[in-house]
Amino acid sequence: HVEIANDANGELLEACRAILVDYKQLKHSKESELKKQALTIQNLIRKSSGAVDQGRLKQALGIRHSIDEKIDQFNLTLSEYLQKKLTTLDESIQKLIDWQAYAVVPKKEALIESMSKLVGADLSPEVLSVKIKKLQDEWRELKQSGGDNNEDLWQAFRSKAEEAYEPCKAYFEDLSKVRKENLEKRRSLVKQLQDFDTQYDWDNADWKTVEKVLRTARKELHEYVPVDRADNKALLVEFDASMNIIQERLNIERNNNKAAKDLLVQQAEKLKDMSDLSQAIDAAKRLQSQWKLIGACHYRDNENLWKSFRAACDVVFERKSEVDAEQRGEIDKVIAQANSYIAQLRDLDQKAKTLLVHSSDTELSEGSIMKEKANLSEQFKSLENLPEKVAKAVERDFAKSVSTLDDTLTRVKLKKNKDKLTAIHGCLKLFNTYQLRKVSGVDSNEALEALNTAMSSIQSWPDKILPVLKKSIAEGVVEVDLNQAINDKRILCIRAEVATSKESPESDKNLRMEYQVKMLQKGIAAATENNTRQILIKEWIESAAIDTETYEVLFERFLSSWQTL
Repeated sequence: HVEIANDANGELLEACRAILVDYKQLKHSKESELKKQALTIQNLIRKSSGAVDQGRLKQALGIRHSIDEKIDQFNLTLSEYLQKKLTTLDESIQKLIDWQAYAVVPKKEALIESMSKLVGADLSPEVLSVKIKKLQDEWRELKQSGGDNNEDLWQAFRSKAEEAYEPCKAYFEDLSKVRKENLEKRRSLVKQLQDFDTQYDWDNADWKTVEKVLRTARKELHEYVPVDRADNKALLVEFDASMNIIQERLNIERNNNKAAKDLLVQQAEKLKDMSDLSQAIDAAKRLQSQWKLIGACHYRDNENLWKSFRAACDVVFERKSEVDAEQRGEIDKVIAQANSYIAQLRDLDQKAKTLLVHSSDTELSEGSIMKEKANLSEQFKSLENLPEKVAKAVERDFAKSVSTLDDTLTRVKLKKNKDKLTAIHGCLKLFNTYQLRKVSGVDSNEALEALNTAMSSIQSWPDKILPVLKKSIAEGVVEVDLNQAINDKRILCIRAEVATSKESPESDKNLRMEYQVKMLQKGIAAATENNTRQILIKEWIESAAIDTETYEVLFERFLSSWQTL
């Protein structure tokens, strides 16, 4: 006070007043901030309580943690009202924790029971692994409640999961080997493409061969599945790069062909205005010959250029008012010749249909018809100067006649095969009967005589069946347990069905799965080599006899797949 009293100019008093103003402002700001944070905490308590009411424990705990952080951050002293609200919230959260512990534990115990049932379950590895993963996902989805039992429940669940998954390990290890093998095949395919690009004689390239290489490479790439995605990603980049290099060479050739055909179109356009029709026609024919020597370009370009070229040439050929009678006569002659070929094809079809009724000497008759059809097709292809207006109709009629004849010949062939298979079926059934009588100790001479008679009635045997059958008769019957003999023939049915991608009966699903797993272990190539037509029918004949009723059922099943190989 003495200093202020002695302050003549009042500077010290003004400084004190400024400090007091700053203090009041700071205090007001602090009080406002505390009120704001108190309001924030009140809102957080309300949100956490709402989460508790809706059973969202995780959310409620998260908000409660945020409240503690706010209190610590601003060193807040809560009002009696807020402290009471916070205490009530903590009690509600504890009740929810206790309730969820009560509700979740039975669910976890149920999941443990479900996992226990998968231990030793008769399921395929794929199905089993999916079921195990589903239970594991359900376990993870449960909220982390359960009190002191959590760790014990988890250990029990994990132990059962590991035990249940054990049968899947070998399968997925084998599947991993298949993926690696397919990856190596794809890598080899890329190497072949690279070698093709560097070693091929591009100066004398056969561009149809190049197109075939590109098509085949794409097809083979998609055949080599499954593969590991991660390893395959980089390999696909190499594959695309190699394909693009070869494709670019092909594109250059097609562009060159496009330019050459475009030039021919321009030359053909000039023929429209030539006064000498004879010279124009000769020039158009020369251009057509040149066109045939030029390779293909891109499909759309090729179609458009061809339409323009054909239209320009047609203008020349359709100047009928200036064409002399001899030229018209030649055209009519070509049309008549084409119709004659069509009529001859129809006559051949009628001859072929008689073979469906009278099958004697079908080998010579069928072969003669096919040879004559081929001759007619070659003669039709050699026809020239068919007018545009009739060419499409004539070609359509000819193609339709060829298709009709082919259908008839196919029916003839199917009938022959069916008759032959029916006879062979009868022989093999008699052979089974002969074996049964032989094994049973019953007189088998009559059965053997019937078998020999049936065998001699078949003139042509497919797949070397006859030598195998004769050898089996000479070596005597195979004696094994009847159940084993039936099982052996069921396996042969499954092998034929796998080879032709046919479904097996529901009763043999497990047996088929066991066989396929074994084949995966041996390798796909080995399975394919052992499932050819000749090997399958040979093993069928050489297997032991079974009862007639079961034999009929299994052989019909075996035959339906075997004959399509």
